[in-house]
Amino acid sequence: MSRIFAILFGVVLGGVFVFMAFEYHVVRTRERILVVAKQRASLRDPFADVRTWTSAQWRDHSELADNLTAAGHGSVIARDPKSFLQDLLGPFRDKSRTK
Repeated sequence: MSRIFAILFGVVLGGVFVFMAFEYHVVRTRERILVVAKQRASLRDPFADVRTWTSAQWRDHSELADNLTAAGHGSVIARDPKSFLQDLLGPFRDKSRTK
């Protein structure tokens, strides 16, 4: 009988972890660990250690950046001035010069 309870406990615990991975990001920053709700359920980035991320890595994980900003933790997102200007001026660049 105790094995059945152990199996059921494991199934319930696994279900809780999968639910948490779908609904929340766990983000490790330099100062603390944040639990941030996702705006859209997915298994993308359930855990992220962002202590050494560059602005290029933040661009690759834009959903995580949007969720952090929506939760009021936008200061965690690293942006260097050069990449900020590239993001800002990107749509206005001459496409013929880049080829």
